[in-house]
Amino acid sequence: SMFLGKDAGFKTFVEEVFENELRQGPGRSWERDKDEAKHWTDSGNKPSKQKDSIACPEGWEWSSDWEFDLNRAVDEEGWEYAVEVFAGAWTGVEKQFHLCRRRRWIRKRERVAGDDSKKREELMKGGGWMYAMTWSSRFQPEEGIADMVRQRRWHRKMLPEVDAEGAFLELSATALKSEGKDDKEKMGAMYAPRVMLSYEKHHVYQLRCYLYQGRDLPVMDEETMAGDLLPGSG
Repeated sequence: SMFLGKDAGFKTFVEEVFENELRQGPGRSWERDKDEAKHWTDSGNKPSKQKDSIACPEGWEWSSDWEFDLNRAVDEEGWEYAVEVFAGAWTGVEKQFHLCRRRRWIRKRERVAGDDSKKREELMKGGGWMYAMTWSSRFQPEEGIADMVRQRRWHRKMLPEVDAEGAFLELSATALKSEGKDDKEKMGAMYAPRVMLSYEKHHVYQLRCYLYQGRDLPVMDEETMAGDLLPGSG
């Protein structure tokens, strides 16, 4: 799934872009960076188009207008603040020592028709590499200006010389047929070989995990939890 577009598998999708501002010293006024490429970025601080210049992809149509996202830890105007862009410690409360701020603009779109094969071909042109700032960071198929490392996965398919049923399906049955305690212990120590399945048709599978956060949830009482999300307090 690393070669699929970010909207692959979705019928509705939220397009996002971040507006960035800075100031030259603590307490000074906020201003745009002279480098226009740094004023609009994606979530990974990679240069992006200005929000009004972002075109709706082929096979999609806009279902809303651009608006800044208030459903996150930001102030009343959607800004979040940090000392340095790449530090990542963003907060919704402005301090005098903060030198950077950003806000997330979002716009919804809906799929009307489309095929992800073209996107996959474009991503494959890069040789299968994925990029990140550090080895412990999240890897992405698009290279960013701050990325320092890259990786790609190699694998090779292995086939038996003689057609036979997969051994992993018969390990337990063979162990039951074995005679003697020593034989059973040996069979129990065997490992199932790696299995690769081949399909005549192309299938795409993605596993998506969602992490939800809640704010302003009322507590039930002093000794219980509010919806199993926030601890109760007096």
